[in-house]
Amino acid sequence: MGVELIMVDILGTVAILAGFAYAFVNGYHDGGNVIATIIASRSIKIRTAFIVGCTGEFCGALFLGTAVAKTIGIGLVDSGSILGTDALTGSVFIIGAITGSIIWNLITAVLGLPSSSSHALMGSLAGAGIALFGFGAVHWTAFLLKVVLVMISSPLVGLLAGYLIMRITLNTLEYYTKKIEKQIKRAQYVSMTGLAMSHGSSDAQKAMGLIALELSILGYYDGFVIPWWVIAGSALMIALGMSVGGWKIMHTLGKKLYTIEPMHSLASQTAAAAVIITAALTGLPVSTTQIVTSSVMGVGAAENRKKVRWGIANRIIASWFITLPASAIVAGVFSKAALLLLHIVL
Repeated sequence: MGVELIMVDILGTVAILAGFAYAFVNGYHDGGNVIATIIASRSIKIRTAFIVGCTGEFCGALFLGTAVAKTIGIGLVDSGSILGTDALTGSVFIIGAITGSIIWNLITAVLGLPSSSSHALMGSLAGAGIALFGFGAVHWTAFLLKVVLVMISSPLVGLLAGYLIMRITLNTLEYYTKKIEKQIKRAQYVSMTGLAMSHGSSDAQKAMGLIALELSILGYYDGFVIPWWVIAGSALMIALGMSVGGWKIMHTLGKKLYTIEPMHSLASQTAAAAVIITAALTGLPVSTTQIVTSSVMGVGAAENRKKVRWGIANRIIASWFITLPASAIVAGVFSKAALLLLHIVL
């Protein structure tokens, strides 16, 4: 019994650290989306873009609420099933869900595919939940509405928002001059900060939700509570992740999909930030990658749809639909194997 308690403490610590690791990998994987267009359009120096972007990520995660964290922690998989089992199994569930999403994020990062970290995590939650607790552990109605339906609809919203904002911009700046271009470049400090804050708020909360659930599993809190150190730690890790990564994805989004100029960058950032912050405040776990990518497509289509590289766009879209089942399988296999191994050892 003493060995099992020690193992629970070890796994609990690993699960919490894994939650922070997920925030870091999310920043590494998705952070490039925040600054891709502004760097590709040569509006701001790379060093400055990273400083502004990382600051926005940290502040957004720290100050813009925890609605998404609650959806991730208790909205998609039955918390009663998780909290009703032993702490060992509960911790394996958290570690398995995070491992599945991180592995898929790293695979797509190496390939340069801007897939969805959010959907990798949500697919992994479902996969680990099914493997350890059965199909009944997943709130399928919530999963279909908040994950599958949002996965389909949010890129369309991002595409439409990018298209409309770009059309308005083109009509307003009919006589585009170099003087106006300078003002557009300056305005991107605001649009990029807004996009970074929206991404930090939305995606760091996913790590917060997992860590808060693990703390409940370990018995530190009665119910779902997100302590201040979890919020601050997740905010710091997503900002650090953004500071070091995402170069391949940044190249795909900023240069391969459409030739980005300052006006396009401003329009796409504004559109994406508006959609993402609205979703974050209402608790919808949307994909920043999907919305930023689709907003770039919308901006390109508004100016000249023939210049959008739709072949690359189709490859990106295909990766979105592969993400849910792929991450679910990875997380499910890992979780089941890890639990069986622990039972053998103990």
